[in-house]
Amino acid sequence: MLYQNIINNYLSLMVLNECSYCKINPRSHSFHEVSHLQNQLGQRVFYSRPADAELYQDTVSILHHFECKLEGVSKWEWTFDCAGMGIEHYTQFGLVKELCLLLKRHGGLQQVNIINAGCFINFTVKFAKLIWPELPTIHIR
Repeated sequence: MLYQNIINNYLSLMVLNECSYCKINPRSHSFHEVSHLQNQLGQRVFYSRPADAELYQDTVSILHHFECKLEGVSKWEWTFDCAGMGIEHYTQFGLVKELCLLLKRHGGLQQVNIINAGCFINFTVKFAKLIWPELPTIHIR
């Protein structure tokens, strides 16, 4: 019975939190919940790898995607995978600004884990902190 409830919850979240762009092209974005179970701190876990996203330059669709995926999520952590990212990803400053503003309004982000960091990530993080000085804890690995 417990597993059936988990499956039903998962299926309902998939429908409720579905991005209209990803319905057309599942490779549009790269921000997804890893598990509908919570980590040890009671936070939901999300993962993204921008190099895998086909619409990495489309700020409007990315913000829409985040709003869909974070609907009803109160506390969460984000693993941001820089593998495969090039200068074209790191220089999306308009996106960084708008995403910081959206996430600040949402208020649920607890920490960010950046993995496979490239040489430009520190500059991007510093820029994000200008927009959102109280940005949650960031771990760069």
